[in-house]
Amino acid sequence: MKSRLLLCSVFLILILTACEQNQKKKNLIGVWETIENSGSKINLIVYQDSLIIKGFDGGTRMTSEWSVDDSNIYLKNFKENNSLLYKEMIYEYELNDSHDQILIKIPIGEDYSYKIMNKKASL
Repeated sequence: MKSRLLLCSVFLILILTACEQNQKKKNLIGVWETIENSGSKINLIVYQDSLIIKGFDGGTRMTSEWSVDDSNIYLKNFKENNSLLYKEMIYEYELNDSHDQILIKIPIGEDYSYKIMNKKASL
């Protein structure tokens, strides 16, 4: 009886954890655009299984597989124009309470770049 109760409890915890991760991912799915006036603007297009970064100059297009937790976006097989740039890369992020603005901390060598983006559309 105790083992059955333990098994049911573990199963329930796994389901709740999976649902929570799925909701974090759903909150990020959509089209995001930088709001900064300086520098080049970029679009971040987030699908269920992939992420695309496009520069407004038309020349930059990066793609990646992705996953997410409370504070990080994990990119895998990060490519620019089909050339592998990074096997793995991690962006730190903060999503506002209404899920329509995000602050992303992007590693650039030893330094970081910060981008504030607004959600322009849901997918």
